[in-house]
Amino acid sequence: MAATHAHMPGVLAVTTTRVLFAHDSAKTAVAHEFPVDAVQSAEGVANDGERPSAVKIVVTSPDDWFLGVGNCHWRDVERFTAALRWAIGRRRNVGATLPSEPGPTEAFRRWEELTLAAKAGTIGAEEHDAKMSGVLWTAGF
Repeated sequence: MAATHAHMPGVLAVTTTRVLFAHDSAKTAVAHEFPVDAVQSAEGVANDGERPSAVKIVVTSPDDWFLGVGNCHWRDVERFTAALRWAIGRRRNVGATLPSEPGPTEAFRRWEELTLAAKAGTIGAEEHDAKMSGVLWTAGF
């Protein structure tokens, strides 16, 4: 089982069909995009006696691998695992999703644009949240 670890700045995005994980690895952008259907499990990982600070995602494909994302706030770990588990359940129960739902790459671009606009003060928090509809969860780390 191959492993991909990230301890560099990056972003995770979950939609109802796909997952995008992008990070900066030694000044080179690395991105992994895979279908929610390929996710076998998602769980928070913690040291003994501490809250979770990393997410471990096991992906089933021709070459099984797992993705470990570290240096996350424990609330982000909980939000990400909950969103991913919800998306997995929805895919298994509902099947196809609406064509209007954004893919992870589009979700990442939208998140980046809206986050920069919010930081610059050109949009407020409510407008930011409203425009992020369709993206289940996105966070920088």
